[in-house]
Amino acid sequence: MKNKTVYLTFDDGIQEGTLEVIDILNTFKIKATFFLSGLNTSYSCQRSQEYTSQALQKIIANHLLGNHSFSHCHDFYHAYYTKGLLINNQGDRISASQDFYRNDFYFKELLLQFHLEKTDLHADKIARLPGRNSWYLNQNRFISPILSITNNFYKADLDSGDVTQQLFKSGYEIFGWNQEWQMSFDFSFETRKNREKLMADNQIDYGNPIHVFPNYDMNTQANLHKDRITESWQTVAKRILSSNQEHIILLMHDRAFRRYTDFDTNRHAIQLEFLIDYLKTKKINFNTLDNYRPYLF
Repeated sequence: MKNKTVYLTFDDGIQEGTLEVIDILNTFKIKATFFLSGLNTSYSCQRSQEYTSQALQKIIANHLLGNHSFSHCHDFYHAYYTKGLLINNQGDRISASQDFYRNDFYFKELLLQFHLEKTDLHADKIARLPGRNSWYLNQNRFISPILSITNNFYKADLDSGDVTQQLFKSGYEIFGWNQEWQMSFDFSFETRKNREKLMADNQIDYGNPIHVFPNYDMNTQANLHKDRITESWQTVAKRILSSNQEHIILLMHDRAFRRYTDFDTNRHAIQLEFLIDYLKTKKINFNTLDNYRPYLF
C-alpha cells in the first residue's frame, strides 16, 4: 500500500485563526488549501487590514486559494441551495452561483487594493459549498492502471445538486471532504437565536449582513471558548491512519485554532501542530487540492 496523502483544508477565512494556521504550516514546510469567504474576509478587513493583507499574501504565495462563496449562505443553507440568497426585505434573491461569482470578483478587487500581484487568482477554479459535502471533479483527476476513466466524478449532498452542476459547468471543480476535525459551532447557534428574535420583533433587515450573519469579535473574554475543536488530535490521527483511503481530504476551520490569549500558549493551535508532526512520522504526505490525484482500481 502506498503512503497516504492528506489534503489539509481550512474553511471560512480570512478570519481569526488564519494567520496562526499559516504560521504552523510554514513551520512544517507544508501547503494547504484555504476556502475563503468574502463576507468573513470583509469583516477581517474591518478589524485589521494589516492582518488580512498578511494572511492573503501568504496564502497566494505558498498555498492554494479556493472559493467558499461570498455570503456563506448567511447560514440559510436549504433556502440558499433551493431558492437563492435573500438580499432584501422585498424578497429579492441572487442564485448561489452568482454568490460564488461575486466572491471571485471580491478577492480580485481585494488583491488590487492590497497591491498584491496575482493574475491567475482561482486559476484552478476550486470551490467548496458551505455546509454541503458535494463533489464534482474532472475525470482527469483520477489515475487507474486498469480502467479507462470516461466519466467525471459527481456526488451531490442533500439539496445542492443543481448548484454543484451549475458551478461545474461554469468551470469550477467542487471539492467535499473525507474527514472532518469536529468542532463546536457556537457562533452559528447565537446567530440563529439573534435572527429569530429580530424576526419575532419584525426588525430584521435581510439586506444588512450584521442582522443575518454577524461580525463576532472572537477574541473577547466571553467568546474565547466558542467555536473550538471538540476532539483531540489523536482521535483525528487514528481515523486518518485507519482509513482504507490513500487520499484523504481533511476539513477544518481557521477560527478553531485562533490564539487563545495574547499571554497564553495557544492550546488549540498546538493540537494542529501535534497532528501534523505525528502524521509526518507516519510518512504521510501533504498536498494541495490542485494536486489531488487519487488512484482507482
